[in-house]
Amino acid sequence: MLYSSVDAFHCWIETDKNFIDFTSPEYREALMQAGSDNMIQRKMLQKSKSSMSQSPYELHNIGDFYFEKNADLTNQLLSSMLKIPVTQDLAEICLEWHKRSKKKLEGFNILNDLGEVITIAPVDRSLTGSW
Repeated sequence: MLYSSVDAFHCWIETDKNFIDFTSPEYREALMQAGSDNMIQRKMLQKSKSSMSQSPYELHNIGDFYFEKNADLTNQLLSSMLKIPVTQDLAEICLEWHKRSKKKLEGFNILNDLGEVITIAPVDRSLTGSW
């Protein structure tokens, strides 16, 4: 059964011609946390919109993909997330990382949901390719 809700959703970046999913390299760690010993390769997903399968039931080969928008859920999640300090901090971090800088980024302080200041640092992981 396929569905989306506040407990079951995924997020990607969409340009005029492409879909980009930067979370897919993290699937290995997510599977490990869920108890799986499947060590999938770290690959990012960058595909042209025209190559998307027409249905989730047409996903037969590695690299096949299907996305379905849920605008109502997206709006609900964004409006609630943007009220949380950690999300506001994360948006600021993304803006800083996006800037071209010769300075190496060591880490950022963010305010978590408990009101505590924590430091996050970039993770040094390399990709093995793309889907």
